[in-house]
Order: sequence, then C-alpha cells, then structure tokens
Amino acid sequence: MFLKFCLWTMFFFSAWSPIGHAKYSSLLEVVTPLRVTVTRGNNISPGWLSYSLNIGGQRHIITMKPKKNLISRNFLLFTYSDQGDLLEQHHFVQNDCYYHGYVDEDLESPVIVNTCFGSLQGTLEINGTSYEIMPKSSTSTFEHLVYKMDSGDSESSPMRCGLSEEETAQQTKLQESNAPTLLQIPYENWWTHHRFIEYFVVLDHKQYVHRNNNITTCIR
Repeated sequence: MFLKFCLWTMFFFSAWSPIGHAKYSSLLEVVTPLRVTVTRGNNISPGWLSYSLNIGGQRHIITMKPKKNLISRNFLLFTYSDQGDLLEQHHFVQNDCYYHGYVDEDLESPVIVNTCFGSLQGTLEINGTSYEIMPKSSTSTFEHLVYKMDSGDSESSPMRCGLSEEETAQQTKLQESNAPTLLQIPYENWWTHHRFIEYFVVLDHKQYVHRNNNITTCIR
C-alpha cells in the first residue's frame, strides 16, 4: 500500500533525523548484541535476523527483516564548505542492509536499524521509550553504545506524506476495511499512475557533532 509505505519511510528516516529536536541523555550503557535464532513454531523464519540485548538490566530480543530498495544507490549529499559554498557529492550507498522489526514480539515496539558496516545502527523502542544504538569505535568485541532519546517538546510541524487530505482519508479507510474483495486486489492496480517518494533529510549541527563531526558516520 502506498500510504503504508509512505508512513513506514517517514518513520525510518525520522528514527535518526533531527526532526522533532531529539535530545540525547547521557550514555545509558554499553551492550554486546548476541545473534540468536528465533523460531516460529518449528520453522526458522527465512530472511529474519534476531539479536539478544541487555538494556536496563533486562534481556530483550529484537527481530527484524530486510527492507530492500529503500534508498537509491546514487545517494546525493549536499554540504557547505568553510566559505559557505554549496557542495554536491554522489555517494554509493548499500540498499540491502536496512532492517525493520520489533522488540520482544511486540508490534508496538518498532526497531529500525542498518547493518551496512557489520554493526547495528538505528533506533528501537521499548515500553514507550526510544533508544539509539550505534557501534562503539575501536572495539573488537561487537560492543555497542545505547543512548536514551528524549524528543521533548517541538514546535516544528509533523512530517506528512505528499498526499492530499482526501487521498489520505481514502487510503486510511481502505486499509481499515476488511472486505475480502479489497484484499484480493493487487495494490499495483490501486493507482492509475506510479507514485514515487522523494525524501530530503537535513542534519543540523547538533546531530553532526553527535556523530563526531564525521560525514561518513552521518551517511550511515
């Protein structure tokens, strides 16, 4: 569904973008994710990854699957030079290492991470509290840093899909419907024209400093 994909894309990027003026508390703790195998019934779910994490003295299992073709390989990056000149760069970005899932089989506790550089980097939500997880630099034991995120009050307008209110209402009503005939219709036939999402992420100075003033880290 276009609306569902649009909402999921917004959630993915908002997980690490500065929208909402996210604040970071002091370092929560250092954790070492342990790869585990999660089964549903007697079958191992193909394509899914599961890790065990100890956060706040409690063990949690994150289970996630890949979200392919989310980001264009020809990633366009705009930066400013010390003289204030706008610079345009093209970066190759892997598009097969982004995952989404949930914590402890709770669909209301989402996980959004990427594994493009062999570690986990992204956000997860546990009991209504959001955390950011990122690899610890200079470690050979797969250690990660976990920060508690506090969105705080924000005066910025919330993110929205590029749909009119009427289209949004129609799509929402369609998703909420349980009519079997609707479920049998391929979603490709819902629109007479292809729809594309162009998403722009602006990283402010605070977020840049939080990522050690490193452009490569910001792209990750």
